[in-house]
Amino acid sequence: MARQRMIKPDFWADEALIECSMSARLLFIGMWNFADDFGNLQRSAKKIKMQVFPADAIDCEPLINELITHGLLIAYSVSNDKYLNIKGFLKHQTINRPSSSSIPKPKFIDYSVSNQELISEQDMSTQPEEKRKEKNIYGDSDESKNPTPQKKSSNRGSRFDEGLALPESWRAYCVERRPDLNPESVFEDFREHWLSAPGQKGVKTDWSLTWQTWVRKQFTQKPAPSKTTATNIFEARHAGR
Repeated sequence: MARQRMIKPDFWADEALIECSMSARLLFIGMWNFADDFGNLQRSAKKIKMQVFPADAIDCEPLINELITHGLLIAYSVSNDKYLNIKGFLKHQTINRPSSSSIPKPKFIDYSVSNQELISEQDMSTQPEEKRKEKNIYGDSDESKNPTPQKKSSNRGSRFDEGLALPESWRAYCVERRPDLNPESVFEDFREHWLSAPGQKGVKTDWSLTWQTWVRKQFTQKPAPSKTTATNIFEARHAGR
């Protein structure tokens, strides 16, 4: 059953979220409505698609993987069944009377667990107990009603390093995700773009994620027809005249 959720203004400027595609962002919001009151739902791309995008021809599995990659969803399994947990959901949504759910709860103890790891029942009990604060982008929480002073993060990002050569990991990502592109050419465009970006627009906290987003959004460039091809077409059209 769909549920009403709240979105805070900070949501739209969240650093992890803005690295995602627009479709992934919209899917992320929609999943809040169809998750249970503990932020969990079945990992079924087909079912989620019918809930959030019932009239659109869209494949939700790549979007789910994108959200997992950027740390907004956590995949886990119980008894070989796969589920998704909206990271930090319980911290950021006020649920006065949570409804019972048939979806098993993830026993996450380490909140800093790798966001790309599929967690199973066997390794849930072996993780160290270490919790961390997460940015409140999902809605009101108890902490927002009684705020406590917090230190500002010292990680304010940096501008692109002018002397940086194309890292091997970046090259490998480009080859794997977009084999139709030339990594060196894409990197040169990427480098020139961000070196010329003014002020804070050229500051990023994670250049690796920025590169991945840049690669995914590149258009496939088709080579222009050669003069020989154009000449052949002209001659063929005028043959016999």
